Amino acid sequence: MLTLFAPDPTVRLGPEPACGHEDIAAFYRAHFACFADSRHYWNTTVLDDGTLRAEWAAAARMKDGRLLTVAGVEHAQVDHDGHIIDLRNEFTRLPG
Repeated sequence: MLTLFAPDPTVRLGPEPACGHEDIAAFYRAHFACFADSRHYWNTTVLDDGTLRAEWAAAARMKDGRLLTVAGVEHAQVDHDGHIIDLRNEFTRLPG
């Protein structure tokens, strides 16, 4: 997954940004450790300034058996090689 990112990226998906590959890897490891299974759906468009916009929704089963739905919009700025420099999320449906 880290191959998607530029050398010094920033990811803003939670309350605190994750900066650099080490922080981003730790964020995603902790995030995915909570789930027994999940399914994600998204539609991606490229904005006029080259930013990638992904409207997404997900359904998941947590490790404790609870079900969860969540949705949002992510914006990714990419470098000339297509690697993510900056990724940010705005929830349109909070987890629940």
